[in-house]
Amino acid sequence: MVTLTELIENSIVRQHLPTLAESARWVASPQIRNQGTVGGNLLQEKRCLYFNQSDSWRENVSPCFQLGGGVCHQIPSSKVCRALYYSDLAPVLLAFDATAEILDEKGPRTISLQDLIHNHGVGVKTKFILKGISVPHLPPGTWGKFLKAGVRSAIDFALADVAVRYSPSGSRDEKPLICIVIAALSPEPFSLEKTARELSMPGNALRREKIIELALQEAESKMAPIRETAVSAKTKKQSLQILRRAMQELFSVLPA
Repeated sequence: MVTLTELIENSIVRQHLPTLAESARWVASPQIRNQGTVGGNLLQEKRCLYFNQSDSWRENVSPCFQLGGGVCHQIPSSKVCRALYYSDLAPVLLAFDATAEILDEKGPRTISLQDLIHNHGVGVKTKFILKGISVPHLPPGTWGKFLKAGVRSAIDFALADVAVRYSPSGSRDEKPLICIVIAALSPEPFSLEKTARELSMPGNALRREKIIELALQEAESKMAPIRETAVSAKTKKQSLQILRRAMQELFSVLPA
């Protein structure tokens, strides 16, 4: 029930996880941030051109997956809901290995944040209370960045969200931890694991442009943009170029 404004202004968050505070700062408007909560942002409904219409508009159309039906009106051949997930907080929390603390019929337990988002997105309607979100202690030298592409920089839902995290290795035998998570371009956030593995290899600075192109190719292979109100799928795809800027900023902190 922590509001987004409280999250932004919290001194502990700003000191230890400023990337999360930054992502919250770009959510909607000040009025919404004063009322909207962390849980509400993570468990918001997905959006698509059909689902966003009024009940009266949908009266003569068969219900979609989100409404308990069996069709995606955006992609009729799809076996799953293709509406897009828009939480700005989610990619940052996923990049920093967050977990969700819930209370359900099985009692209090901890699940991965990815599972929480996935179950919500596919319509698993089991009742639960979201008690909190936990982020593990971060290794010294951890760096993070959140970038949002939008029609306007704030107020609007994102065209694309990118969260990047780098944690240096603790010893010569360990590889650094690198996470790149993208949201608003698919039914749930996705990670660029292949690109992260390339970045953790020695000599990555010499392959900078090649790795950036790899990141763009991997993201394009995983994204599933659809038309969402006034925004076309083509515009959504073009917004992925924000990933190039995120990668350039990541290279600025990686060891040579």
